[in-house]
Parts: sequence; C-alpha cells; structure tokens
Amino acid sequence: MSTTGKTVSSVTAGVTSDEDKLQVRQQERTVDNLNRLFAMLFSIVFSVAAASILHKVATFVITAGPKVVDWEVVVFNATALVILGTTAAIFFHQASRGLDLRYAQSAKVVPHRLGFLFDYLVIVLTMGPFALMGKALEQEITGVAGFFWFFVAHEILILFGLAMLIIGQLRHTIFGDDNISPEFVAVAHGVQRYWFVMNSIYLFITATSFYLASGSHTSVRSCPLMPHESGALFFMMVFFALAMARNAFDYLPMWNVFFPVKPLGVNGHQLYWKPLQILIDYAPPRIFGLSVSLPLLVGYLFLAAAMFVMFHLTELYDLPLWIQVCS
Repeated sequence: MSTTGKTVSSVTAGVTSDEDKLQVRQQERTVDNLNRLFAMLFSIVFSVAAASILHKVATFVITAGPKVVDWEVVVFNATALVILGTTAAIFFHQASRGLDLRYAQSAKVVPHRLGFLFDYLVIVLTMGPFALMGKALEQEITGVAGFFWFFVAHEILILFGLAMLIIGQLRHTIFGDDNISPEFVAVAHGVQRYWFVMNSIYLFITATSFYLASGSHTSVRSCPLMPHESGALFFMMVFFALAMARNAFDYLPMWNVFFPVKPLGVNGHQLYWKPLQILIDYAPPRIFGLSVSLPLLVGYLFLAAAMFVMFHLTELYDLPLWIQVCS
C-alpha cells in the first residue's frame, strides 16, 4: 500500500455555501433515482437466472420414476450460477458507487449531458450480456448445447466492458474531466487503466484455455462445456477458477475506491493497493508530441491477442459450427 496525491473526500467535499450544499443534495438525489432503476434491472437479471435453475429443480422433482442426481450437471449449474452472481454483484456495486463519486461528491462538477448519458447507457446496456448469461442456464439450452452459450455470453460481457472502456477513453478526450468530481479525477483514470489491462489479460487467458480445451488446434473439435464430455468438468473448473480470480482482482483492490473507507494515509490521503496506486499516479510520456499510455498499450496488445485466438484460431464467430459441435 502507498498513499495517493489525490484524496477521495466526503460527499460534501468542496462545499462552501448553502447553495453548494443544495446543489450537491440535488446531484445525490439524481444519482439515487438512477441507482434505483439499475437495482430493478439487476433484479430482473437475477430473476432470469433463478427461474432457469428453479425450473430444472422442479422438473427433477415432479418427474416420475427413480431419482438419480447427476452430480456433474449439478456442479456445472452451481459454478455457472456463482460466476454470474458474483460478477453481476460486483459490477452493480462499482457502477452505482462510481456514479456517486463522479457526480454526487462536489458542487464543482459540471456534468456534460452526453457524458452523463454515456455513463447511464453503459450500466443499462451491460444488463444485456448478464441477461444472456441467465437465459443460457435454461434447461432447453443446457440440455442441447451444455454451457457453451453461458461461456459465450460471459466472453461477450468482457468484450463489451472493454469496448465501453475504449469509448470512455475517447469520451474523456472529447469532453475532458469537468464532469467528474475534482477529487476523483486521478483515481478514475487509474481505475480505468487497471480495468482495461486486467480484463484484456483475462480475456486472452480464457480464450486460449477454450482454444486448447476444444481441440481447435487439431482437426477434431469437441465441446469442453458439455457435461460428461471428455475433459469438460476439468475445463469448467478452470473457467470457474479464472472467473473467480478475475472477480477477486476486480473487487479487492477497489475496496478503498468504491467503499467509503476512512483515509489511513498521512495528511488524510487514501491508501490503495500498490499496482493500482502506480496506475493512479501514472503520467503518460509524450512521444513525438503525442501522449502515449504504456499500460493502455499493454492492454491493447493482450486484447488484440485475445481477438486473434477467439476469432481466427477458435472461430467463435462461426456459431453454426459450434452449435453442431456442442449438440
């Protein structure tokens, strides 16, 4: 841990008058109203996933004849549900708290209508991949194609998040930082760099794992996400471990960012995980007059490698092929 030069202060930071206090209060109310909407959308996602699992349980219970529990199928469903639940919960917490830190912390914030709309749409549109993950747990889908579509929906979620981070980089270039609380600017940029690098590396690892497990490097492909297929349970455990590791690296280092922890550093400065602190304090060098962010460059390289593995080597874009393989 080390200290940051920027302090994420209390909600009323920078407030010097009653008008400023009133403005901050109105900003808080606006963000609270949006967070209630997001909570409703997330409840729909969890309802879709829960309905999918409960339908399987009900079908098993009411089906006549001897009851034989298929423990491998149970493991597949349980691990998929944990991946969906933890990933969605972390995203909702960080997205909701991120709006507070951007818009409801200081009267000095000058929100840009398009910038605010972008932040709103990112959260709403991310519900799409989460809903697909929940839908992919239905018996009609897993019974035919295993958990292939759940894996695809999860990869779409990561790809979508990376795309939004890239657009977010352009958004800051166009609109600047006036629409972010001054106390949160440096932290916001550091967090975005961290997310971009981490998720690009994660996408590359999961794509490569699927490429190897599916036999895409051979002439005979298999579906590593179909229960009882050779090596399928092992790959599901690998996928689960990778997803949980990604969630841990997403949540734990961000604790002091998205949870109102009392600053413990000198002079009231907040303490952050050292790798995150480096990215917060990072100042991109200028090469030939252009600002070049080396962390983002590393992220783009891993993202390009992941795309190469997914679409050139594995051919995940060829859905008819994989529907046939996983049927």
